[in-house]
Amino acid sequence: MELTQTLGQIRITEENTTHVRIFRTDKPRLEQLTQKLGCTVPETLSLIIGDINEDTILSDGLAKLCAIQRQYGFKSLSYTIQFILTQLQCEQHKIADIKTISETDKPFILTSPPRTGKTLFAKSLVMSKEYVDRPILVIDVNQNEYPELKDVGYNFYNIDFTTFRDHIRFIPNQWSPQKSVEDLFEHLDRVKHTTKSLTIIAEEAQTFADLAIFCKVLGSARHHLSGFLALTPLSKIASFSGIEVLTVNNQLPVETTTQKEK
Repeated sequence: MELTQTLGQIRITEENTTHVRIFRTDKPRLEQLTQKLGCTVPETLSLIIGDINEDTILSDGLAKLCAIQRQYGFKSLSYTIQFILTQLQCEQHKIADIKTISETDKPFILTSPPRTGKTLFAKSLVMSKEYVDRPILVIDVNQNEYPELKDVGYNFYNIDFTTFRDHIRFIPNQWSPQKSVEDLFEHLDRVKHTTKSLTIIAEEAQTFADLAIFCKVLGSARHHLSGFLALTPLSKIASFSGIEVLTVNNQLPVETTTQKEK
């Protein structure tokens, strides 16, 4: 959704009208947003679609929206509305907890809006006492998210997972990331009788949602791995149907939180 604010008026876009049509058929979320803003349902739909101006009778709802914008230091009403909508969507999922994840071999999808702490949570898991003596493999797609971990490179194929206890990362080839991850997971599938103590963390998991071998290892993780945590944006969780979804506790963008703390 993209709203454009100009001098007291928010213009309509085609994408907004689509979003409103979705909301009309999604009564629970529409009612949640309506309650949060203190508007009526028609007023809330008008606010989402951008069909408001200085004369629109939305004083309470707009005041609430502006108060939220000021409270969190958001740069625009557009961003504030996006924050509210994604927050409501996140509330449908359980909050991720390191202890709970460490006590099961179930795979999980970790999601939240962009820049709200998915990687920070994953790094906290890597450094936690629950995983001190447990091997972890991180698929570091962005190449610099986990600089504290050794990049194992193609030495990965020589690891004996029956005795391995380190925390490592694998950086996919930047020119063909899908191919290098496909090869990696095909190897993991071949040696799955040795990987029961291994936990995998995959950054930007949606990048590999079309790889059959990636989805196979993720879906069967509890049989051959100690755990699998796949990080993906809120808008991409449908790519991994059947896997339990968790969200992070921090729903504010990390940089916004940092600015407020300063």
